[in-house]
Amino acid sequence: MANKHLYLRNETGRNDGFNKSRNVQSTSNDDQELEPSRTPSQTQQDRLRRAHAIFYTERKQRNDQRQRNLNVPAIIDLVFIRFYKIFNDSLKKEFYKKYGLLVSSYEDFNKSVLFEIADTELFKTFISHVELFYDSPLTETYQGKEYNLIALINDFKFFSSKRRIKSYSTEVSSLSLIPPQNRAANDIYTSLLTYLRDRDKTVYQTEITTEIIEVQNLRKEDIEEIANNFDIVKTVTSTRTERRRPGVYGEERRDYGFNITVAENLPVVGVIDTGFFPIAPLRPCISPVLIDLTNTAALIDDSGHGTAVGSLVALGQEFLIEIKENYEAKAKLAIIKAIQNDNDNLNIIQLVEAIKAANISHGVRLFNLSLNDPMPKGYNKPFSDYAYLLDKLAFERDLLIFISVGNISEQRLRELIEETHNSHEYPTVFYSLDNGSEIHSCESTNISEPSESLNNVSIGALAGNLEGTLNSDITPAEEFPAYYTRKFHYDYEQSVNGSEFLRSQKNKHLNKPDLVFEGGDLFRHEAGMEVLRSPIEPNGQRFFSRSCGTSLAAPLITSLAAQILKEYPVFRTQTVKALLINSADAPVGTYTNPPIPFRGFPINLFRKLTGFGRPYSNVLTATDDNSITFVIESEIKPEELQTIIISLPEYINKSGNKLNFKGTLCYSFLPIRENHLSYLPLQITFGIFKPIDASEMGKKDDRRNNKKGTQTGDYIIKSGMSWSDDFFGVDNRLFSNVQQIDHNVSGEQIAELGNKVSLAIRCVAKNDIPESHKTHLEQSLHKFSLVLTITELPTSRASNRLYSDIAAINNVEAIADIEVEGHATAEIE
Repeated sequence: MANKHLYLRNETGRNDGFNKSRNVQSTSNDDQELEPSRTPSQTQQDRLRRAHAIFYTERKQRNDQRQRNLNVPAIIDLVFIRFYKIFNDSLKKEFYKKYGLLVSSYEDFNKSVLFEIADTELFKTFISHVELFYDSPLTETYQGKEYNLIALINDFKFFSSKRRIKSYSTEVSSLSLIPPQNRAANDIYTSLLTYLRDRDKTVYQTEITTEIIEVQNLRKEDIEEIANNFDIVKTVTSTRTERRRPGVYGEERRDYGFNITVAENLPVVGVIDTGFFPIAPLRPCISPVLIDLTNTAALIDDSGHGTAVGSLVALGQEFLIEIKENYEAKAKLAIIKAIQNDNDNLNIIQLVEAIKAANISHGVRLFNLSLNDPMPKGYNKPFSDYAYLLDKLAFERDLLIFISVGNISEQRLRELIEETHNSHEYPTVFYSLDNGSEIHSCESTNISEPSESLNNVSIGALAGNLEGTLNSDITPAEEFPAYYTRKFHYDYEQSVNGSEFLRSQKNKHLNKPDLVFEGGDLFRHEAGMEVLRSPIEPNGQRFFSRSCGTSLAAPLITSLAAQILKEYPVFRTQTVKALLINSADAPVGTYTNPPIPFRGFPINLFRKLTGFGRPYSNVLTATDDNSITFVIESEIKPEELQTIIISLPEYINKSGNKLNFKGTLCYSFLPIRENHLSYLPLQITFGIFKPIDASEMGKKDDRRNNKKGTQTGDYIIKSGMSWSDDFFGVDNRLFSNVQQIDHNVSGEQIAELGNKVSLAIRCVAKNDIPESHKTHLEQSLHKFSLVLTITELPTSRASNRLYSDIAAINNVEAIADIEVEGHATAEIE
C-alpha cells in the first residue's frame, strides 16, 4: 500500500544556546593551526625577495601604461598575498591598521587574500618589513620584531592586467568587480559604465549584485584597455558552453510511435538550453512560457540538444525503461533558449534575469541547466560568480536548478584510451596526482561551473541507459560512474600555500555532485541513451537517436523533482531537494565499502563522483506499510537548539526487528561573495537522541559554580549516533547545507528509551563575516527542510503496521490537506 508523506506537528521545544564542548578527547594538537618556524628559512627569504622585485616592476609597469586621457577618477592598486594559515578577522584588522591593506576577497580556504592598497603611506611600511624579514639573519628569531607578521606570508604578487584577463571572446565578456568599499571604487564604477556606453557597448546588469556586469562585443583591445585602467575590474572572462550533441550515432526511425497524456496540475519546468523543437507527441507539454535570449526563436533547436533534454524532463525515466503507446507526462515545459549553436557564449546576466522572469511572472520553480563552462574547476578553487548568482537567486526566490556537472569530451576520452598509461585507466583517470602522463591531468576531470552551486542540485552520470540490459561500453559496469562524468574539486590531501589541511578544516559532508543518474555510455551504439529528435533533422538522425552525458542524467532527476511537486505542490524547493537526496543510495556497494576499483585512493573517490547516490522513485512520494516519512518545514535562529519528541510503537520492542532512521536536512542561504570559507555562513545540523527536551539538552557549562552543562555523551543513544556534522572550527572550514544521518536502533534500545526519541536541530553562524551579513544572520529566522524516514528492518518478517501505528501516536497532518498558496503550481497566462 502506498502511504503519503506526513507533516510532523509534534510540539517543538526551544532553547537559546547550547553547550559547544565537543565531548571528544583529542590525542593531538591537530585542532590548532601550527605556527611556522620562529626563524626565517632561506627558501622563504629568497621567495619574498624575488616577489618584492617582481611586485615593484609590475606595479611601475601598470602605472606607466595607464591612459590619462580616459580620465579614470581614482587609482586602487591591488596586491594578492598567500598566507601559511587562515587569514582570520584578527589578522584582517592588524594588516589594515599596520599596513593599510583592505581585504577585497578570499581564496584557497581563506589562506590567500586579495587586498586593496587603501593607504599608500602605510603600505610603505609593509614593503619595509618585507625587506627586513628577507635580510634578517637565518638564526635570528622574528618573534617580538616589528616585522613578525611577514613570517605568515608564503608569497605575494601585484595584481597586474595579465592576472585579470582570464579568457577572451568577441561575443559576451563578463566583468567581475571588486566589492565597493570606498568612494574611489564607486567613482571608478561610474566611470567604467560611462566608458562603455560612450562606445555604444551593450551592458547587462542585474539587481542581484552590482559586482558582475556583462558586455557585448568587446574587442581584444577594449578588454586590455579596461583591464589596464579600471582598477575595480578583478577578472574578465567569457562563459562558453559545453554539451554533448545528441544523435552522433544510431539508426533512423520513421515515426515517434507514441502519444502523451498531460494532466492539468503538472508543474512547469524551465528548460535552459538550445531551444526546443515542437515535436508532435510533446506539443501538449509546451507551456506558453517561451524566452529567447538568442534573437532567433525559442521553438527552433538547430542542435537538437534542448529537444533531447526537454523530452527527458517531460517523459522521465519511464520512457527509457518501457516501450509504450501512451505515456503520462511528468511536467510541462517552459523553454528558455540560452544559446543557438555549439560552444556559443552564454550571457549569464541575461540568463539569470530570464530565470527570475519565469519565476516571478509564471511561478516556475524548477529549472534544468544542462549547459556548462567547458573548463574544469581547479583543485580547491572558490565559488564562481556564475554559481554565486544562481545561489543568491535560488535563496531569494525559493527555486531549484538542476545542473549537470559537465563531461570529459569524447575526443579526449578517445585519446586517453588509445594512448596506454596507468593514469588513463578507469577509475585512476579521475585521481592520479603527478602521474607522469604527457596528455592528462586528473584536475581536468573536476566538475565544471556552475555545478559547485550549493543552493541548487548538481548531477553526475552513471554509465547505464535504463534499458534493462548490460549496455555499458568503456565504463566497466553500468552502475559505475560513467567514464566521462566529473568529480568534486575539493581535495583535502593537497597542501594550500605550503601548509596542510588540519582535521578541523576538512568537511567530508560537503560534496558535488549531489546526485547521479543514468546517462548512457560511450562508444558502442547500444551503450547510448535513446533520445528524441526533430523529424526534419538535416543529418538523417530523425525522430530518435542515441547519445550520452551528464546533460541527459540531469533532466531525469529534474523530472523526478516535478513528480514530487505534482504530488505535494505546497512543498518548498529545499524540501524537494531533501526528498530526492533522502531517497538516494550508493548506486552499487556502499560509501564505506565502495566497489573494488575505487578502493586504495587517498580520497573517497566513489563519493566524489556520485555524491549522495542515485535517487529511487519508489520512495520519493510515498512509502509502504513498513516505513513512514515525516516532513518538517520550519525555521531556526543562530545559537538556537530545537527538539521534537517522536513516539514509537511498543510492538517493536520485542519483535526482534530494528528501526532505521534516515534523515536529510537541506536549507538555502544568502551567499557571501568573494569569501571562500564564509561563502556559506550558516550551519544547521540535526540528529536523533534520547528523549530529552531542548532546555535540558541545551544546558551550558556554569563556570562560576563549576558545573558542567549537558555533554553530547549525556544524550546520545549509542556510540557513533551523534549530530549530522560537527560545529567545531566554525570559522576555519566550509559548511555544508545538506546534512544527513542514517542509523539503526534495536527494539531493545527503543524500549530502554521509553519508546520515544528526540529529533534535535541546532544552528550556528560564522563570526568572521562582514557586519551586514552578520546582522542579517542574527536578525533573521532561517528556513530549513527536514525529511525523516523511519523504516522497520525485519529479522524474519515485518509487521506491516509501522506507518499506521506511528501516525496514530504522533501529531501529524496529511500534506494533501494543505491548501496551495501562491507559488505552489505555476500559473501560465
